Amino acid sequence: MPKHCPSITGPAAQAAASVESWETIEDGQTFGVEGATVRAVHTPGHTVDHMAFVLEEEDALFTGDNVLGHGTAVFEDLTAYSKSLQTMESLFGGRAYPGHGEVIPDGRSKCREYLLHRKERERQVIGVLKQSNGSSNSWTSMEIVKVVYKDVPENLHIPAEGGVKQVLQKLQSEGKVSLEDAHMKWRLADDSSL
Repeated sequence: MPKHCPSITGPAAQAAASVESWETIEDGQTFGVEGATVRAVHTPGHTVDHMAFVLEEEDALFTGDNVLGHGTAVFEDLTAYSKSLQTMESLFGGRAYPGHGEVIPDGRSKCREYLLHRKERERQVIGVLKQSNGSSNSWTSMEIVKVVYKDVPENLHIPAEGGVKQVLQKLQSEGKVSLEDAHMKWRLADDSSL
């Protein structure tokens, strides 16, 4: 039975126990077989332990869940994710093999597209925060979603709020916005030079 999940039993416990015997992959570690060499690169964002793999012989990248063959990725930390996208863009010049979706012929451009999309979302959130919200200049994350994602079906607003919260947390770490804890409303920081 796994140490970290003592309530798991049966086949699930056997599967979980096998996970404990897995070896950690290190940043920069290489794996090779005849005709193929891959190099692991730590690219946090989607998760803190996310890895991408450079396929050296093809100048290609296995992008995992940071860059997908369709749609956009979900991420845990926007600052780390943005840095990882920049890193990934510089690693290769060929195709990207995403964890989901179709192969991307120009993977480097897709990494760039994702990064620009994230920066555009930041600009949109800042733009909303610059507006008056009735009698105040502060906004809840869902109020921001309803402006930024006004053309997106409302049933997608809750998932979109997760991304907006990540943008707000990144901007807060940069000193650009502040959170009014009592009301869970965000506003531009008083000394923000946006």
